[in-house]
Amino acid sequence: MGDEYVLALDEGTTSARDILFDERGSVRGVGQRGFRQLYPEPGWVEHDPENIGDAQMGSVKEALDVGCDGALLSHPILMQANDDETYNHFAAVASKVDIPIIMYNNPGLGKSMFPSVIERLGKEYDNIVSYKEDDFNHVRSAEIIRRNRDQITLFTGSPAAYLSFLTHGAHGALIAEF
Repeated sequence: MGDEYVLALDEGTTSARDILFDERGSVRGVGQRGFRQLYPEPGWVEHDPENIGDAQMGSVKEALDVGCDGALLSHPILMQANDDETYNHFAAVASKVDIPIIMYNNPGLGKSMFPSVIERLGKEYDNIVSYKEDDFNHVRSAEIIRRNRDQITLFTGSPAAYLSFLTHGAHGALIAEF
């Protein structure tokens, strides 16, 4: 059996970045693809969700070529994406690859994914297999777990939220401490 890989994808203000990890957690590759910035007025920047999706799909296709076994895909946090844009972002990738996808919500600079969007994606795409939550609103997290625990695997990214997640029926944690 050969190496197994997982791809982590993230969108920033000016580019989509990716890191390929092997089964030991070692970094096997890093990439970055810029995307177009739109300036509708002074001091304001916007992005085209399809342009971001195209940048991420380029990363996914390269990772598949070297044997990637799954992808951790962040939602478009800096876009302040609405429900439809968030859904379309994940659906665009899920419909073009057949590897497992972990959706990742890290709303530090943006908006959180709505529980209904997570539920819809988990039901409509067999390869969306998991969800990692880094928003520490316990009421919201309990709703996500209630609606999705039988459909997809649910993780927290926080040691502080771990017990609450397990109490509500989540499956575990994917924690990165720096």
